[in-house]
Amino acid sequence: MFGYANGATVKNLTVDGYIIGSQSIGGIFGNAWYCTAEDCVNKADMVGAQSYIGGIAGYSANSSFIRCTNYGKITSEGGQVGGIAGRASGTFRTCSNYGDVTLSNSPGSITNKRYGGIVGSIEGGSRLVNCLNYGNITAYISAGGLIGYEE
Repeated sequence: MFGYANGATVKNLTVDGYIIGSQSIGGIFGNAWYCTAEDCVNKADMVGAQSYIGGIAGYSANSSFIRCTNYGKITSEGGQVGGIAGRASGTFRTCSNYGDVTLSNSPGSITNKRYGGIVGSIEGGSRLVNCLNYGNITAYISAGGLIGYEE
């Protein structure tokens, strides 16, 4: 929906379809700075070639995600990939991922993978509250059901 947003609030938005891109790909935000996503749903499958791929936001800084859900399958050759956000700082409250999050290349071809059911890579001080992952996470380094890597 939005390639770049700063200070935006998005509520009750559902995205469906198929998204193909290179870097900073999300169902709602490619890049989100100081944003809020509330009751947003991604049903789009995504394929990314590089880093920062997420069901709701590819890259987010100091943003809040409240009752957001991803159903889309996310596949990437790059790193920092998550069901809700690829790389993030901020708060995730009552978010759920049902989509599979999958590294699509061999284990030796890239570094810095960081794949997670909610967030691929999250900065210290961020919060996850009542978040759930039901999707399969397939990666070789730093893969987690909720968080792939915490910085």
